Amino acid sequence: MFPLSPDDARKAATKRAAAVLSIPEAQVEDDLIEFLVTDGDALLRARAGSGNTTALTIKAAFLVRDVGVSPEQIMMLTFNNAAARSLETRLSQAGIDGVRVRTFHALGQRIVKAHFGPARRAVFDEKSEDGQAVAQLMQDALDEVVNEKFYWWAASRMRTRYDKRKDYVTSVARDALLSAANFLRARGYGMQKKFENAWDEGPIVANAMKTALGFEISMKEAGLLDGPSVLQAASWTLERELEKGTMRPSDAHDVNWVFIDEFQDVSFPYMRLVNAMRELNGGLNIQGVGDDFQAINGFAGADLDHFSNAAAHLEDPTLLNLLKNRRSGSDIVAWGNAVMAEAGHTDAPAVPDPANGAGEVRTAKVSADRDLRFIAQRLADRVDAEAGSVALIARKWKVGDHKLPQICKLVREALKDQGRTPALTAITAHGAKGLEYDQVLLLDDGSFPIQHPSRPILEALIPEADFLREEACLKHVAGTRARKILDVISM
Repeated sequence: MFPLSPDDARKAATKRAAAVLSIPEAQVEDDLIEFLVTDGDALLRARAGSGNTTALTIKAAFLVRDVGVSPEQIMMLTFNNAAARSLETRLSQAGIDGVRVRTFHALGQRIVKAHFGPARRAVFDEKSEDGQAVAQLMQDALDEVVNEKFYWWAASRMRTRYDKRKDYVTSVARDALLSAANFLRARGYGMQKKFENAWDEGPIVANAMKTALGFEISMKEAGLLDGPSVLQAASWTLERELEKGTMRPSDAHDVNWVFIDEFQDVSFPYMRLVNAMRELNGGLNIQGVGDDFQAINGFAGADLDHFSNAAAHLEDPTLLNLLKNRRSGSDIVAWGNAVMAEAGHTDAPAVPDPANGAGEVRTAKVSADRDLRFIAQRLADRVDAEAGSVALIARKWKVGDHKLPQICKLVREALKDQGRTPALTAITAHGAKGLEYDQVLLLDDGSFPIQHPSRPILEALIPEADFLREEACLKHVAGTRARKILDVISM
């Protein structure tokens, strides 16, 4: 329990949040205050532009400055280095030193190193010699599984003939099997967790499980660990510590608070590691912040059940909402809500901040079949004269038959001819997450949802409803990067 009385805690939390957000205390949302003063597990659903990372920073500052928690007892976990660096910068700006900020995989690597030393080498650089060895081990595992029977089955799912299109079917089917094996491993399946009765789920699941097992056995023999196996090894070592009662100092010890950014992206391996830390430290307060409207990593193994069914994965969690979009104009916020509503997801829509005005959402059509310079000129003509930062965002790196970077280059040249030099960026919807721009030109060539030949093969693993939800989230993420103007360009 906090040493402050409930009333004093709320007052201190309100003051701390107002100071960090630079807003009057009366404008601090009730649920944000509740998130700050909760001393058990809590999950804050923070919509796009509402300040999810800022909420974590505020809570860390509140705990350290107002409650007296030692910063060394707080660990913040992210899914990538960029997010970790962003949190470190924000903590530094708030004057908070000593909080441990780690990616999940960096934490796992530290734990494994403390237990195994050089006997198990973690590999995160795909271009390194070890990284190339890992890639070859996966290809070898695929070779042990694929055969003509699998290719015939894949061709039937693709509604084509294997004997007529062998090279095409082989390429698509093999890539699909690789994706399926990686998906299962990201969900925690492998040597330590078998997928029971995999054949009941069909050939893609069964063969992916065989591939994952073969790959992990080869990795163990080689003394190598990739991302998923680092998490598995780290969790296993902590669980063995508890069984044997023999502790080896590592980054997992002496922690009372664990903050998890982008909680919608967690899956079993991540929570297994966090739960092992909870047991190791005699209890933890787990603080999650995320947004199910931005759940765009299911293809990589993220399991939204941890977010939507948090009570099954956390200990009596306090569930809260941070809905006010402090980034975008109200029309852009309404567009984002409409994208999710059209996909059947209407729960807890984002709320606009009146201080941001209406913004503007515009639509236009520019055929992707036209000459590339014509397309670029049409797009340049839509760039607002007052926009300091502009993004061309598409579902993938090609729009129709044109490469997105090439389109961007020609738009930049057209703007320069007009004497205009805004900061212009070309990026995919996946890459745009967490970023923001004055204006976004969303280039929609019909790729939301994306039509990929491997989709029918993978449907047994990733159901159509989950796939379509993620595609809606991708479109939502892309458009809500805009602060002032969103142009939705049908191409």
